[in-house]
Amino acid sequence: MTEQLNEERKAERLMPIDAAYVSETIQSRVKDPLHRLIRRNYMNKTKHNRNR
Repeated sequence: MTEQLNEERKAERLMPIDAAYVSETIQSRVKDPLHRLIRRNYMNKTKHNRNR
């Protein structure tokens, strides 16, 4: 996912981002309904790794 995002950012001459930043942003406090939906799906997807 970050590869595609960085390609788009490179075309706009913006700094690349890494997977850790994306994860941190998703896990941060919810700011709007879209963020809430993405965070919920991410947390459900990674639940098995967090319950170890």
